[in-house]
Amino acid sequence: HKVFSADQVRDHEAQAAKQSGLSLYELMESAGAAGFDALRLHYPDAQRILVLCGQGNNAGDGFVVARLAKQAGLHVELILLGDPARFSPDTKEAYHRWQTQGGNVSPWPHAINAIDV
Repeated sequence: HKVFSADQVRDHEAQAAKQSGLSLYELMESAGAAGFDALRLHYPDAQRILVLCGQGNNAGDGFVVARLAKQAGLHVELILLGDPARFSPDTKEAYHRWQTQGGNVSPWPHAINAIDV
């Protein structure tokens, strides 16, 4: 398996967005939707999910997955390991859309006590 640095991933994301004619945010939405589709394909009976979001743009993908899951009626717990003040503009947009949908965020490390099991 190839492993890429964060800088390489950012460069590849920008190239992929440009080649596909999408903005970076649209690429994030597409990645999150694909993640949600994979979740439903492999776990069709899931009623509850836990989403962990870190600091990078993958956090934005996680916010999209969480938002789509919530819209589909799943119970979503989202734990944030990152600092929203340090998010990229695209990740901030995904974070905002998650919160606008009524999504809650539990910050790490205190989140472990907040998870309703």
